[in-house]
This record gives sequence, structure tokens and C-alpha cells, in this order.
Amino acid sequence: MEVQESSALAIIETFTAVQLFQPGAMDDVLTKIEAEVRATPKDISTDKGRKAIAALAHKVARTKTFIEDQRLGLVSDEKKRLAAIDAEGKKMRDRLDSLKVEARAPLTEWENAEKERTAKHEENIAAMELAGTLDFGASIETIEERIEIVNMVDPSVFQEFKERATQTKTAVLSGLETKLKIAEKQAADALEMEKLRREAAERETRDREARIAQEAREKAQHEAEAERVRIEGEKYAAEARAKQAEAEKAAAIKKAEQDAVEAEKRHAEATRIAGEQAKAREEAAVEAEKARVAAEAKQSADETKAREKDKEHKAEVNSDALAAFVAEGLTEGQAKLAVTAIAKGRVPNVKISY
Repeated sequence: MEVQESSALAIIETFTAVQLFQPGAMDDVLTKIEAEVRATPKDISTDKGRKAIAALAHKVARTKTFIEDQRLGLVSDEKKRLAAIDAEGKKMRDRLDSLKVEARAPLTEWENAEKERTAKHEENIAAMELAGTLDFGASIETIEERIEIVNMVDPSVFQEFKERATQTKTAVLSGLETKLKIAEKQAADALEMEKLRREAAERETRDREARIAQEAREKAQHEAEAERVRIEGEKYAAEARAKQAEAEKAAAIKKAEQDAVEAEKRHAEATRIAGEQAKAREEAAVEAEKARVAAEAKQSADETKAREKDKEHKAEVNSDALAAFVAEGLTEGQAKLAVTAIAKGRVPNVKISY
């Protein structure tokens, strides 16, 4: 069986792609095709009837292929149209994005400058806080240097951070002043302890000198007494011998008397020599102790002078370094912080040669 050209299957091929794919446009036609195909007699008993069924199915398939080709063509055109739209859209987006960056550039530059400005204020406030941080046992000179550095900070230049900078400066100075008072109290205590130690040493020296002198005097007295006893013993012996010899010979008596006189002279001379020797030993001991005390005092004075000279030299070198940093563009406060940090050995691989 052949399909008539006026049938629904033939009519659909007269539609354009745009007409076919209008929403709902093909519903009636498809309904007619379904009705037409289902209403067509189908005779499978004869060869002609079977060929007619195959031709009808082929016509339906051709109609489907026609519709699909129309769809693919329409989709291809639509894709090209959409691609062109996308290309134009991208071009517009790129140009407008670039224009947006260009239009916002002054604001962006201002925002970046603001970030840098506020970061600088934050950094300087942090530097103030760091200046208030000291190692345990920091010297009075170090604390006074930090106070001088913080005092040089002008909170009015911190703009909207002025109040915070003022509070930070006040807090840091308060903490440093407290540390300074503690350090000064400790230094005063140390001086007092040194004074007490020195006075105790002086008392000990005086006591030792007095003890040595007393021992020397006592020794001289003991030696003199021993010599006197010995001489008296000899005198008594001589007198005994003289009395014994009196009966033998008058000349022996005279000689004995002469011996006694000589012995008395020897006693007096020996007593004089012993006294002079004891006095000389006492004076030598006193002079030796005085020399030792004077040597200790001179050594202490020399060490103090050397420390002062070294301190002055370091201060001069640090001052030159400070001037160099300022010449390179740092503020005096920043330069002082940098020199202090380097002098303290807190900057790796950087040091000041004294």
C-alpha cells in the first residue's frame, strides 16, 4: 500500500525547521500520523500486503529522519548563534572588566596606600610595645635608653591611631619607669652592700694590724723577760761563784765583780737589741699590710676607669652607627631601636665592632 501525498506523513515534510519546533506546533500532525498509520489495513497474507506494511514503516522512519535532520540543522545553527553571542559576551565582559579595574584604580591605589599607612602605624605601635620588653636584670642605662626612645614618639602623627598610640606610650613608659625604680633600688642596695663589705674589710684589716702589733709587743716582752731571767740567773750564778771564790783569792772576787759588771752591760745591750728587733718586725708588718691595701685600692680604681673608658668608647661607636642609620632615612627612634638591637646581638649575622 502506498501513502498518498496528501497524507499526514507527506504533509509534515512541508514544514520548516522553525515551524516544526515551535512549542506544540506538531502535536496535531503527530496525532493524525498516528491515526493514519494505525487505520491503514495491514495484510500479511500476501507478498504485496507485506511490502505495503514495510513501505508504511519506512515512511514513518523517513518522517522521523526528516524531523531529526531538521532538528540537528536547527540546533547547529542555534549553536553557531549562541557561540557568536558567547564570543560577543566574552569580549564585552573582558572590556568591561578592564574598564572596571581602570575606573577603580584610584580607589584601589588609595586602599593600598591606606593599608600601607595603617600597617606602618601598627608596626610603630608594636615597636613601642617591644621597647617596653626587657631581659631580666637589664641595666639602668638600658632602661633609661628605652625611656628616651619611647619619649621621642609623637602620638599626634599616628592619625586615627593617636589614642591607641598615646595609651601604648603611657603604658610602656609606666612599665619602664617601674623597672627603672626597681633597678635603681637594686643598684643602691648593691652599693650599700659593697660599702658594708668594704667597711668590714677595713675593720678586719685594722683588727689584724692591731693584733699583729700586739703579738709583736708581747713577743718582745716575753723575749726581754726571758733574757732578763737568763741574765739574772747568770748574775746569781756569778755571785755564787764569786762568794765561793772569795775565800780562795781576793783577785777572784774582783774579777767576779768585773764579770758581773760586764754581764750587766751585756744584759742592757741585749735588752736594747731585742726591743729594736721587735719594733722593726712590728713596723714591717704594718707597712706590708698598708702596701697590700693600697694595691687592692689601686687595682679597683684601675678596673673602674677601664670600664668607664670602654663604656664611653661603645657609646661613641653606637652614636656613629645611629647617625649612619638616620642618614640612610630612618627616624632617630627607629635608628636607636636598630642600634640597640644590633648591640644586644638580637639581629642574626649583624654586629657592631668596638
